Amino acid sequence: MNMTAAKTVLSLFGLRPRRIGGIEVFCRELSRQLGELGWHSLLVFQSLPPAFVRGFLELPNVTFEVVERSHETGARPVYDLARILRKYRPAVAHFHFTPLLGPYPWLAKLLSARRVFITDHNSRTLPRERRAFWKPLIGRVISLPVDKVLCPSRFSYEFDRVLGYFPAQRLEVLYNGVDILRPATSPSHARDFRRRYGVPQNAILVSQVSQLIPEKGFDDLIQAAKLVLAQNSNVYFLLVGDGPGYDRYRAMIGDLGLQSHATLTGLIGDPIGEGLYASSDIVCQVSRWGEAFGLTIAEAMASGRPVIGTRAGAIPELVRDGHSGLLVEPGDVNAMAERLLLLARSPELRVSMGAIGREICERQFDVVRQVASLIRIYGISTTDRGSSLWGSRPG
Repeated sequence: MNMTAAKTVLSLFGLRPRRIGGIEVFCRELSRQLGELGWHSLLVFQSLPPAFVRGFLELPNVTFEVVERSHETGARPVYDLARILRKYRPAVAHFHFTPLLGPYPWLAKLLSARRVFITDHNSRTLPRERRAFWKPLIGRVISLPVDKVLCPSRFSYEFDRVLGYFPAQRLEVLYNGVDILRPATSPSHARDFRRRYGVPQNAILVSQVSQLIPEKGFDDLIQAAKLVLAQNSNVYFLLVGDGPGYDRYRAMIGDLGLQSHATLTGLIGDPIGEGLYASSDIVCQVSRWGEAFGLTIAEAMASGRPVIGTRAGAIPELVRDGHSGLLVEPGDVNAMAERLLLLARSPELRVSMGAIGREICERQFDVVRQVASLIRIYGISTTDRGSSLWGSRPG
């Protein structure tokens, strides 16, 4: 590994790669662009990817490693990360879905990395009360090895600025991206998807893709579905994902008598590739909490679908109310139902909003451009193959 040590980027994710979604698309594009520059991409997850995800991520310059429970900072994940750092000696270490403050950046700097980065993917609400003065001071000491915190939205940036763990000059907004080329599918692709999940071919399909937890607003969407179906029985709801709320939401659908117009699909391994967005007429993300970005929103926009979202977190940064979609207040079930009914009876509006969303996505959320910006932030030169703006590292 010594011969590639100067040209290795370690990307550690505190999650399990179970599907082909926004994070996996990012990993593949990062690895592809690093490979073109002669760099090695070391992808570290909480478990090895399943075969179909691994096949999507595998490139000649990619290596997989595992740090279990890396969303925590216990002794075992620290030990495993130290082992990986000693083995590969990456020049750049980038942490995703890990604690903002913790030992990982220190470990990376001490053992090999010239530069250390964190992307703050956390969804939350802005603090309402002034924090004790000593907490930001302690945070700034703990965070000293971090060269930059990348914020996937202005909302996330503002939260971290108020939090005070990092000086403002070490915070930078870099939106997440999606592959704007993948959504292209044929009408038969969409028909096959509907057939697979029992969705009537002529129904207006409303979908939401996310973890099945209350914070994602599934309670509100199901209640809105009841109001919508009382006025338009040609609407069908598809709730995509898994999580602790699966049994609860299935029971809720049954209790409200919606089982003939709503389906819980469980986890779909590749929502874009399998035709979910191509099949959908309207995509929702009615979160109750502050989304740090909203990758499924960007995927829907890339697929030319209008989005109904909430004014929560970064969602208004993606969805332009009245242009690429419609916004409501979190928890406003009546407003959700009204917006759904409006789009359900307005195919021209759905098409025009979807086209605007696609245009916005191409301009602001193209993963190719976002990854190229990230590589520049890393300090890796895009002109001299395998070198960097901050000097080479001996093997």
